[in-house]
Amino acid sequence: SKIVYASDQGGGVRDLWIQSLENGDPAGQLERLTEDSVRSSCPVFSPDGRWIAYYRIVGDQRDIYTISVSGGRSVQFTDDPASDTQPAWSPDGSMLAFASERGGGSRIWIAPIKEGRPAGAPRAVTDGATIAVAPAWSPDGARIAFVGFLEDRFEAWIVSADGRASARPVTSGA
Repeated sequence: SKIVYASDQGGGVRDLWIQSLENGDPAGQLERLTEDSVRSSCPVFSPDGRWIAYYRIVGDQRDIYTISVSGGRSVQFTDDPASDTQPAWSPDGSMLAFASERGGGSRIWIAPIKEGRPAGAPRAVTDGATIAVAPAWSPDGARIAFVGFLEDRFEAWIVSADGRASARPVTSGA
C-alpha cells in the first residue's frame, strides 16, 4: 500500500520519500520521511510495515539506519568504520542482513533487531572467500541469497542464516 524510495527531488541531498498507493497508483500526498544533510540509499520496509531500514552515506562512511514509517528520528543500527550497506529484513522481522567490509573484503552479516533498534551484536555468515553483496532472505528465513564475485565473475550464492554451512554458488555462468 506504500512505496519508499531515495531521491534528491527535495533539492541537494537524497532523502527518503513515502508514497501511498491505491491499486498500484499514487494516492494522497507524497511524504518526505527524512530531511538530513547526508545521502540516504536502499530503503526497505520491515515485514510488518512499521519500520524502514536504509543506509546513510556521509563522506566515505556508510552505516545502516532505521526509521519509523510515521517519521521521526532515525536510529543508527550499525556503527563501524567499515562500510555497511544494503539492508534486508528477515521474514519475521527479527534480523537484518547487510553487506559489510568489516573484517576485510565484503561479507554478509546479520544482526538482531527489535522495535527498529539493534538488539545484539552483528555476526558474519560468509567467510570472505567471495565478495558478497545484495543479501536477500529465503521466505522461511533459513537461508540468505547474495551476489558473490569470485574468479572474475558474479554468481548467485546461498548461505545458511545460522552461518554454520559454507556459502555455495547456485548459478554458473550467470
